[in-house]
Amino acid sequence: MDGLFRRGGTWYARLVIPRDLRSKLGKTEFVASTRCHEQVMAKLVASNLLAGWRRRIADLNGILTQSMELERLVAGHPALTTAGYLSLADAAGVSGIDVTRLLRAVEDGQLALFYRHPKGIAGFMLPKAELEELRGPGETEIIVPSAAQMPSSAAHKIAYEPLSVRGAATFARLAMAGAREPSVLFDVPGNPTLCFAPESPVDLQQEHFELLALEVERLRGKFAATVTPQQLELARAGRAVESTQKSNTLPQRRASDAVNAFMRVRQLKCSEDQARRIRGALDLFVELEGDPWLHEVTPERVDRFRDEKLPGVPANENKVRLQFKSSSITESIQAVRNTEWPRISPAEQTKRLTWIASMFEWLKLKQWIDIDPCATLVGESEARSKLQRMKERAQDARENFSAEDLQRIFSAGEWFQTGRGVLTKAGTYREYCPHYYWLPLLGLFTGARINELAQLHLSDVRSTPGGVWFLDLAVLDDDDGKKRRKNANSKRRVPIHPKLIALGFLEWKDALMRSGFDRLFPELRFDPVKGYGKAATKWFSSYLNRLGFPRDNTKVFHSFRGTLVTHCATKLKLTPQEISVISGHARDTSVLSKHYLKDQLPDDLITAIARIDFPLPQIAAFDSEAGLKAVRDALGRKNRGLGAIED
Repeated sequence: MDGLFRRGGTWYARLVIPRDLRSKLGKTEFVASTRCHEQVMAKLVASNLLAGWRRRIADLNGILTQSMELERLVAGHPALTTAGYLSLADAAGVSGIDVTRLLRAVEDGQLALFYRHPKGIAGFMLPKAELEELRGPGETEIIVPSAAQMPSSAAHKIAYEPLSVRGAATFARLAMAGAREPSVLFDVPGNPTLCFAPESPVDLQQEHFELLALEVERLRGKFAATVTPQQLELARAGRAVESTQKSNTLPQRRASDAVNAFMRVRQLKCSEDQARRIRGALDLFVELEGDPWLHEVTPERVDRFRDEKLPGVPANENKVRLQFKSSSITESIQAVRNTEWPRISPAEQTKRLTWIASMFEWLKLKQWIDIDPCATLVGESEARSKLQRMKERAQDARENFSAEDLQRIFSAGEWFQTGRGVLTKAGTYREYCPHYYWLPLLGLFTGARINELAQLHLSDVRSTPGGVWFLDLAVLDDDDGKKRRKNANSKRRVPIHPKLIALGFLEWKDALMRSGFDRLFPELRFDPVKGYGKAATKWFSSYLNRLGFPRDNTKVFHSFRGTLVTHCATKLKLTPQEISVISGHARDTSVLSKHYLKDQLPDDLITAIARIDFPLPQIAAFDSEAGLKAVRDALGRKNRGLGAIED
């Protein structure tokens, strides 16, 4: 067979790389041993190797990896040349462009996305002018009326025709991630003045997505124009080789390819910092295992990685690189092999194993693999179970603040007693900043995470047309990209408790605006990894330590969040949905950004928020004038005393 030669009694597979791709691959040919001495067996092994190399070449050319799809891509189809709609699956079948690439074209704005349910969608056709808008800095959000609040101009109907999907790029990303999200509003194709509001949120299912046939044809033509006769012949040859294979019909992909695909999805659901750590764990597996083919990753291999390789990874590996001048994790492991350098803890090993297992679970769902090699990592092996129990105990150890704890926290600081800090002999505030006063109070009465509060802009303190003030934790509209959100459920609007308003919160916001500041806590320094919350967390941990709280991570700023949630559930008897909207935990159902049902507005939550009451000591109203001086003093200490503006 072509591409097979013998050397020293062993058969080798070889494939010459096209000239235009040699610089990208850094070689002129692929060569690998079949480890076979018999030609019959060598042919079977070589067929796998050659097919994988041909797919890799096809990927680098930017064309589709399956030859039959490539032939369809070049040939075209009559169904694409007539006006009308095609389902996503049918569009892929007749165009040769796979579903993922079609969805990516939707995400990029090259294709419009439509939705049609075979049983129809009950709802209301209404003029867009009837929709209520909530305007904020850099964004306009649409408030969709409920069925009972529809204007008289709305007409009830069951829509059997395709509806244009709003936020198509977001829905396309979710579909590629294997996720779904409800929609509460559609546009009407061919009529820019009308929209369609379903009676209840519609959980968009990928099998009911549709595309315009002519738009798909334009995309097909664009792809087909890049295909050369040599590439087409190469794909046909690859199909001929694959047809001889008796087993392993799944595509041949490397672990590094899987990491890239998984992280494109995973990073949509977590913070930038979390995505960086997950990527680091997956890259660790790829490096220590030598970037294996996915079919080579067996349960036994994963167990060896867990028990033999992972425990040898040094803690603070970046510091190992600085001290020992290593340039990879493998070199760092070698550098500390016979030293006292600490290794990563069992808890950190558990995190990495959990992230790796989640990737392989996703790969199985996406049919990249037929067997999940990490199934034994979760609860089945004795070593893994022990690590999992350690993690669960650590989670269970985090406690809410008791009534006595709240008394200590809100009575010890002089700022709670006087509304301001204590001046030094030089007349400056050195041991006081406004976030000392406001962050604990906001944490207790909103349940917000410390970074959510620390990064707030003054423009995030807003009011509804009905006069209800709230913190807009939905907005990530900052020019420098410094605001973060933990996950999609963190997007919410939390009414400001009347007690905070009585203590002078709105007056403080106005004072900052008059002084030309942009953020609620301009004294906090931005950290590229942890955001504005890093400095705030460090201060609050130190404050708790001074009050005598144990340094065991059982009571931290996050404990305010648990305290509020428990209070709302046990004392106020709020519904799980109300608690979720306030705290930002996962909802039973959710809607996409920029479209909100009216029952989620702050006006409907303020009554419940106002009932929140904790046994706090007497707290003095905030002194805004002293607060401004403290901010200026803090900014003056930045840059080694040379001063700086807010980050």
